Amino acid sequence: MHDFDGMVGQIYDAAVEPGRWRQVLETLSDFLEGAATKLTFQNARTLHSEANSVRMPPEADLSYAQYYYKTNVFLPRIARLSAGTLIPIWDLLPREVYQRSEFYNDFCRPGDMCHSIGVVLANEPDVRVVFTCGRADATGEFGPEHLDRLRRIGPHLVRAAGVGLRLSRAEIVRSANVEALHRIAQGVLIVAANCEILFANRAAEALLTQADGIRIEKSSLPVARSLPANPGRGGRGHCGRPW
Repeated sequence: MHDFDGMVGQIYDAAVEPGRWRQVLETLSDFLEGAATKLTFQNARTLHSEANSVRMPPEADLSYAQYYYKTNVFLPRIARLSAGTLIPIWDLLPREVYQRSEFYNDFCRPGDMCHSIGVVLANEPDVRVVFTCGRADATGEFGPEHLDRLRRIGPHLVRAAGVGLRLSRAEIVRSANVEALHRIAQGVLIVAANCEILFANRAAEALLTQADGIRIEKSSLPVARSLPANPGRGGRGHCGRPW
C-alpha cells in the first residue's frame, strides 16, 4: 500500500523546494511500478530541453541536455497538448516509428525507458514541463491500473509545476530588481518595521562598513528608546534617524 496523502504532500513540498524533486520521482516510480522516471523541461522558443531523472544512467541528464533532446520524437507532438493531458506513448505516434528512432535505440533502451507513460505538467508560451515514467523492454508495458494511478496523481503534479514556475519567475524578477538597486549610486536600505535591515545595495553596504554617519547594531539600525515630545528640537525618530 502506498501512502497517497504523504506522496501528495511531498509533491507540493517540491514545488517550493526544487531540491526535493528527486525524492518525489523515486516515490512516483514505485507508485507507478516503473523504473526510470524524469521531469523534462523544454524552452518553448529555442526547443532546448533538459531532464531531471532518477534510475537512469548517471550521464543521462547531461547527454539529454547536450544532444538527445534533439532526437526526442515525442516533443513536437507534446507541444500541441495542454497541461493535464495523460500520455500513453502509443497515442502520440506509431510504435514502429518510435522503435526505429535514434532516441529509442540510443537513449531510451539503455535508460530503461522503452515503455512510458506520463502527463504534461505545463505548456506555456515560454516553457513546457512533462513528467514521464518508463519501463525496460523486458518488464513490459504499463497496464490500465497504472494509468488509473497516474490519473489520480496527475492533477497534483500539474498544480505543483504551476506553483514552481510562478515562484521561479518571481525569483527572476526579484533578482533583476535587486541588480537594478545595486546599480544606483546612492545608498538604498530596505528596513522592516522593527528596523531590521532586509536589504542594502552596494553603495549602502559601503557606507555601513565605514560607519560614517550611519551604523548598525546586530543587523539592525539603532532605535531610539522614546520619541521626543517636540521633534523639531533635535530629537531622534524611528530607527535612530534624525528628524
